[in-house]
Amino acid sequence: MYIRKDDVVEVVTGDDKGTRGKVLKVLRGRDQVVVEGVNRVYRHLKPSRRNPQGGRLSKEMPVDAMLSICSRGTTSDAPSARLSTRAVEDSPAMIPVRTRPSSVATL
Repeated sequence: MYIRKDDVVEVVTGDDKGTRGKVLKVLRGRDQVVVEGVNRVYRHLKPSRRNPQGGRLSKEMPVDAMLSICSRGTTSDAPSARLSTRAVEDSPAMIPVRTRPSSVATL
């Protein structure tokens, strides 16, 4: 996975399609990321001594990085680019390569 914390990513599938946000957390073992403002859910809190009124807490949940987050931009205004890998000459290593936005296929 080539997405890191503090990258600006764009969601390309799902309910939040077209939304850009900053990566808050990367869950490498599950290939998921938590993106600011994407996949928000409500946690309903019962009244307690600490919180006598109760209420709803809105928070972001992880999304699948390989299926939902396929493009990455450097800032929120810059066009995003898909990531792919390319083999390095004389080495078994693969490096991430950004493709230009004009060559991105629409899904």
